[in-house]
Amino acid sequence: MNDLMIQLDLVAHGLGVALLPAAFVAWRGAGKQPPAASAELKEPEPCWELAVVFAHDADRQPNNAITRLFLDVLRPTQPPALSS
Repeated sequence: MNDLMIQLDLVAHGLGVALLPAAFVAWRGAGKQPPAASAELKEPEPCWELAVVFAHDADRQPNNAITRLFLDVLRPTQPPALSS
């Protein structure tokens, strides 16, 4: 589920837990919303791995030029430098 307001409302009504950006939780807490508690996550911070999904042709190539250009932007030209 990717709608932050819906996630927080479900939690406030006792229907689970959610991982949400702290800034969003603070912003929402300023209004008159159903009660929900929050807790700060400690190290290590969560790492979100994302996937890009796109329509493709029989050769598994993007169907249109815009998608091809977007994928080119996402592909690194060199491996990222390791931090010390």
